[in-house]
Amino acid sequence: MSRFSANKPDAEQKLEWGETELLEEVLHKRSGGFFPAWKPRLLLLTSLRVKVFQESGRASAVKESVLLTEIVAIEAVPEKKHSRKFCLAIEATDARWILAASSAERLEKWLTALRPGVSS
Repeated sequence: MSRFSANKPDAEQKLEWGETELLEEVLHKRSGGFFPAWKPRLLLLTSLRVKVFQESGRASAVKESVLLTEIVAIEAVPEKKHSRKFCLAIEATDARWILAASSAERLEKWLTALRPGVSS
């Protein structure tokens, strides 16, 4: 399976044996290059991976998924970098996600929840 996979939505939505849900929330995901757009996406953090759903609800397909062991860096991103408050970056070996939380408290909750699962 690729690190960021968009295949088999039904299989991706099911949890593996021993996998538990840790955090679930709609965040805004930055997409696009020169003219970026911020789209609401449901993110689900489990004990093994982060899943990004196609839309803001669980009824939609999983668009992207990455194992926590494949994440190399997690950081808060300054507002001036993307003209948006409460951003965080999740970087894996072959991709980078820029996400925006709704508040400083929600940003800190995601950073705190993600850090223990990330490989050093």
